[in-house]
Amino acid sequence: AVVSTQSTGTKLRDRYLHTNCLATLANLSSKFHSFHPYVAEKLLNLFGNFVKKYGKLSAACGSGPETTEVQAAELSTLQDVIRTFLEVFNCTLCYSSRNNGALIYEMLHKRDLFSRFRTHPTLSEHLPNIDTVLGCLSD
Repeated sequence: AVVSTQSTGTKLRDRYLHTNCLATLANLSSKFHSFHPYVAEKLLNLFGNFVKKYGKLSAACGSGPETTEVQAAELSTLQDVIRTFLEVFNCTLCYSSRNNGALIYEMLHKRDLFSRFRTHPTLSEHLPNIDTVLGCLSD
């Protein structure tokens, strides 16, 4: 699912393929066990790529009044993808944090990726728990 999402994320803009691949990860996230460091790094890099795309697109949409329907649809798709990633991270931290040291290490290392969404109206619902867990583990 990670490879499918990564390959379609760079080439295609298929909302449903992203959603289905990430929904698969979200459904399995409570059962993640012993993530390999390479997989954890790839997952966070993929999340980072979507965060960058979202930042660029939201800046382009916010800078001018000529936001097209295509841009609005792509922004909505990216919000859904980022929300699903946050659900995956939140669920993994809640149910299997003891068994996923590599993922937690990567999340601590790339903690700044999450800071952009603390004040976002629709993407901030999972961040208090993620921040709490990462804050306890970073001390």
